[in-house]
Amino acid sequence: DVVLGPRLLRTLRSAGRLARVGPRAVWGALVRLERFAVYSADPRRIASTLVDEPGWSMRPMSDSDLRGLRGTPFDEQAKRFARTGFNCAHGLFFKGELVHVAWLIESDVDRSRAVRHVSLRPGEMEITHCFTSYERRGGGAYRRAIIRLCAEAARLDCRRIFMITSLENRASQRGIEKA
Repeated sequence: DVVLGPRLLRTLRSAGRLARVGPRAVWGALVRLERFAVYSADPRRIASTLVDEPGWSMRPMSDSDLRGLRGTPFDEQAKRFARTGFNCAHGLFFKGELVHVAWLIESDVDRSRAVRHVSLRPGEMEITHCFTSYERRGGGAYRRAIIRLCAEAARLDCRRIFMITSLENRASQRGIEKA
């Protein structure tokens, strides 16, 4: 038996409709090239902008913390942990409430990942899989998380930090650029 997911079914239906237009249209529907914006910086430079703000804190999340995110707006973070079997997640909290989760990937963990957009070398890290709660978007949580993770990366002697986002994700790009 072959089971096709809803996204693949939609793509195949679109390709069928486009078959009347021509082969190029079908090919474009079946193969979607993703384009990314890649940012890199010395994390010490970013960490130097860290300001102690009352009420804000960040800490590594435990495995049980991540499992506890099932059924919350952060559910994808719990699923990612279950899928990958490793935990590099950090939580940003405001007055004890989780407002943002991001993963700080070291080069040795990166080498074990199936999908690698940047092949990290020793002394390099990537901030990835970022998610801000819907209620806190636009309030600077993403920028704060990036700065705090850069401070952690600098503490771990990281020389270069990377962030990758879809070229269409302007909100993410603005947050990265503000940090």
